[in-house]
Amino acid sequence: MNETPVDANALARLKRLARKRTLILTHYGRKSGKPYEVRIWFVVDGDKVFIGTANVQRQWVRNVQKNPRIKLSVGGEKFEAEARFLVDPAERDRALAAIGRKYWMYSPVFAVGKVLTAVGLMRNTTRTLLSKRRAYRTPTTFISCDDAAPVDTPTSSY
Repeated sequence: MNETPVDANALARLKRLARKRTLILTHYGRKSGKPYEVRIWFVVDGDKVFIGTANVQRQWVRNVQKNPRIKLSVGGEKFEAEARFLVDPAERDRALAAIGRKYWMYSPVFAVGKVLTAVGLMRNTTRTLLSKRRAYRTPTTFISCDDAAPVDTPTSSY
């Protein structure tokens, strides 16, 4: 687990791009090591970059579990980072709240998904985590990129 904060230059560059809707996450095959890309939602919250998914069976999640080194590309900027899965409930709540603030317009879709799952028309693909006190369903899987570092010079003016 890497707790190194994002350096000030990288953080300033990421914050300029925080309003972008998606980024490209490059992850590496857990067996082949081959790079793969996925376009995904993200949020910059304070000194953290959070990325999440409601489907823990997605290949990028499984690959990042095996190899946490990733690359992020957004708005002409590129960063290297080490992903860290969030297991602390307070940190997960922070990430979920930040995602909710940025993507508030999708709240009705999330609500419908919860209803469809509750009535059995949609499968819940979240993972069960065991805390010290109880087992709970994770509404989504989040990773944090605590050590994002620029890998090139800016190629974009925004």
